[in-house]
Amino acid sequence: MTPLGRLLVGLMLVASAGCSGESLYGSLSDVYRLDHESVRARLYDSELAIEYIDARGGVPVRVSLHTREAEPTDGGEYDLMGVGDITGVLSDGTEIPRLVEGTLRLSDFENGPGGRVAGDFDARMDAGRDILGLTGRFDATLEVVTWPPTP
Repeated sequence: MTPLGRLLVGLMLVASAGCSGESLYGSLSDVYRLDHESVRARLYDSELAIEYIDARGGVPVRVSLHTREAEPTDGGEYDLMGVGDITGVLSDGTEIPRLVEGTLRLSDFENGPGGRVAGDFDARMDAGRDILGLTGRFDATLEVVTWPPTP
């Protein structure tokens, strides 16, 4: 293969990796293990939750949008300090640091069971002596969770 051909193949691999449906990265991952295997989107009576799920079924990162205060829509952008939160519990039981700044963006929101929920978030967390960053992308199928559960 020619050098130009190798360059083009390399650029295509980088571009396809950048289009992945889910990811978590940032300085928070330098301090806390944010390993996850999948992401899910759940719509409850009071919130939309984007949950990054680890191999044991735990949720190291959970991004919440309080739907009584802000309606999820295509193209919506939300200040998580005002209408949401980011929480999570790591596999060792440690909670991730408290959110001090964050934005959630929904590029796609199809309301209803099986709808597509895609977007990203960017946040800053208070880790004591440091403010750590966390950025994530997601693309998931919406589960609508009702309570009490219907048989």
